[in-house]
Amino acid sequence: MRIVALSIVIALAASPVYAADCKWVETEGAATVANITPEEAKALALGRARLAAIENISVIKVAGATLVSDSVIASDFIQALSAGYVVEESVVGWTHEITQKKKEDAPLMAYTVKLKSCVASSGAEDAFFKVKASLDRPVYQSGDEAQIRVACSKDCFLSIFNLRADGQVRVLLPNDYEDSNGLKAGAEDSFPKKGIALEMRVLDGHKKNIEAFIVVATKERWKGASLLNRGKGNDLSMKDFYNALLALPADARAEEILIYEVRKR
Repeated sequence: MRIVALSIVIALAASPVYAADCKWVETEGAATVANITPEEAKALALGRARLAAIENISVIKVAGATLVSDSVIASDFIQALSAGYVVEESVVGWTHEITQKKKEDAPLMAYTVKLKSCVASSGAEDAFFKVKASLDRPVYQSGDEAQIRVACSKDCFLSIFNLRADGQVRVLLPNDYEDSNGLKAGAEDSFPKKGIALEMRVLDGHKKNIEAFIVVATKERWKGASLLNRGKGNDLSMKDFYNALLALPADARAEEILIYEVRKR
């Protein structure tokens, strides 16, 4: 799995809100430097260790080691992210080794990380409160503008976040120009509004990458989402984002993850 960076025309920042009990687990994740950079392999290894931690505290089982292949998003990946959240973590250590399946094959570097994580369950949700979101396309060229369409099963307020390549989360909605949208049940809305662009960019030095938007719907206006915008230019860590999300009652929120690919022109 490769990782993407976005250059967002909307430049917002965040600050943490803490909550949620969690369970500490120790897991491992591994990845081989095959058609990806060592940096990407390490990021993938960390991602697999985090998913293994989520799997440890939930009934969700991640099928296989490959989470994203040929731009097709595995449903197990999304389900695992919805089942729990890594709210604290520390790297116990890294190991690496040279692998070579066949004598005639080129040797490859494989990285393994041991991770200690505290994972919080997503909690008991309202089965009748759902948010459905979609992108205008699954693959973008660098410089393209993205459009997100959203609908809720009940009246809701929307907040939108960008899960970035560097493991940081950026608040896209609310922003300086638009508050969290109030949306009626069954109605459809789009983001961003006319006059604001969501411009897609690959990470410097990369040819193509993958990243995600997280669309959060709440039954009441989420005051914490506005607080996340406290300091412009500073992004929110995944840990702080998940703590903020978990401060909301599970039956008062719903979220959907939109993963996409960006390619260099």
